[in-house]
Amino acid sequence: MRLAFRVVLLVALLAPLDAGAAKDDLAYCSELYDMAVRYRGNSIQGDNKPSRDMIIALDQCRNGQASQGIATLEQILTNGKISLPPR
Repeated sequence: MRLAFRVVLLVALLAPLDAGAAKDDLAYCSELYDMAVRYRGNSIQGDNKPSRDMIIALDQCRNGQASQGIATLEQILTNGKISLPPR
C-alpha cells in the first residue's frame, strides 16, 4: 500500500515537469517555424509561405514529436546560415 502511494505521489509530482517541458518545446518550435517562414519561406506574390518541410515539422511539434520537428526547423535555419534563437 505504501509503495503504491509513493509511486502515485512521484508520478503526480513529475507530471507538471513533463507538461512544462512539452509546452517549452512547442513554444520554441513555434518560434523556429516563424523564423523559418520569414527567412527561408517561399516568396509567393510578395508573401513568404512555408515549405512542405516546415509545415510537417510544425505538425510534428504539435503532435508529440517535438524533437523531430525542432531538428528539422533548426536544420532549415542553419542551412540558410541563420542563427538559432536561445532555447
